[in-house]
Amino acid sequence: MYDVIVIGSGSAGMTTAGSLNEAGWKTAIIDERPFGGTCALRGCDPKKVLIHASEVLEQAQRLKGLGLEGSLSIHWEDLMNFKRTFVQEVPETIEQSLKDSGIDTLHGRARFIDRETIELDGRQIKSKKFVLATGASPAELPVEGAGYMLSSDDFLELDHLPSSIVFIGGGYISFEFAHLAKRAGADVHILQRGGRALKGFDTELVEKLIDYSESIGVHVHLYTEAAEIIPEGQGYKVHAEKEGTAETFYGDIIVHGSGRTPNVKALELENAGAAYDEKHGITVNEYLQNTTNENIYAAGDCADTSGSPLTPLAGFEAGYVSTNLLENNSTPIHYGPIASATFTVPGLTAVGMTGEKASANGLSIVTEDVSSWFTYKHKNEKTAFVKLIIDKERDTVVGAHALNSDAASFINYMTLVIQHEIPASSLSQTMFAYPTNASDLQYFV
Repeated sequence: MYDVIVIGSGSAGMTTAGSLNEAGWKTAIIDERPFGGTCALRGCDPKKVLIHASEVLEQAQRLKGLGLEGSLSIHWEDLMNFKRTFVQEVPETIEQSLKDSGIDTLHGRARFIDRETIELDGRQIKSKKFVLATGASPAELPVEGAGYMLSSDDFLELDHLPSSIVFIGGGYISFEFAHLAKRAGADVHILQRGGRALKGFDTELVEKLIDYSESIGVHVHLYTEAAEIIPEGQGYKVHAEKEGTAETFYGDIIVHGSGRTPNVKALELENAGAAYDEKHGITVNEYLQNTTNENIYAAGDCADTSGSPLTPLAGFEAGYVSTNLLENNSTPIHYGPIASATFTVPGLTAVGMTGEKASANGLSIVTEDVSSWFTYKHKNEKTAFVKLIIDKERDTVVGAHALNSDAASFINYMTLVIQHEIPASSLSQTMFAYPTNASDLQYFV
């Protein structure tokens, strides 16, 4: 019998397996896919390699005729081959590292058969404790012919870029890949069922990003619900409805970009008496322990918590799981400000309170079009915005939002400011290197 079995080898699974093994627990880790998880193999890391190429292309195009001449273009096959150099050795490297540390690595799809036993490819394995870190997968959509859609995993493995792509859903996956595909030469459309794309980000800045997306040829269709996907020729057509009117879109491929749901159903948790919800995930308490089976803990995208489905958060939650297993539920989880980013070009980022909530609470909102500021003007950047939410009574920044080429680094600065409650007034007394986006902070407060 194991002391703990970890199911899932992404950020959350690796963190807990490593910590518990170091503490002397007999540990096994299981994954039905290659070791490494979504972020390292099929998400954040390989995606960023591809997106950086479009960032460089965009920067060069903005300065064409202003000191730069000639033309650049994205060569998809070469870019994909470069991307693969970042992922192809990861599974073997991770698995060997786990084995070298004394952790048993197992492959296959695990399912519970009772409160302390799983079945793995016909083999029954017992453990005192379980940590579930199985992540999430594309949500099932009520679209006839949904099986014709490609997933984000599939998109990241395309050997050749199709000439036309339709993205179903207006989330970050659709926008990031649409920006990339458009700059690589494809005709792209995003179909968003409701009127609000990129939920979780500032409404005003989302609207500005949509305007910019349209200006570079990314067609964003709000209030447009896909109903049916039908093969036609070498591609597909999508029957949709936009505010009561039938519309048809054509694409060589159709890509699912409409959210993800926790990977919990295949675990057969009901056999273990463990509470869960197929849409929201494994039900846990403040210690990330299942509410009906005290031997099961969960972290990351498969856990039903108030945290966002982000890789850094999965590792953060896993740290609490490890502590609570080792110290008998000593530490309830506490979430600080959580930064999030959509890696479009320009990028869209957010942390803390939204503008809508700030308005309802009477807090100060500072919104600046910073395209004329030197930080962005010297790059000939026409779309650049920053928004801060300030509690003047407490002299603290409680929210920050950005849409510009430096949005990711800016939001990380602001996460530190919010996390540590650095007085807003003190930012004007901090000597940052100039000219940088950090040196701009003093002018917002």
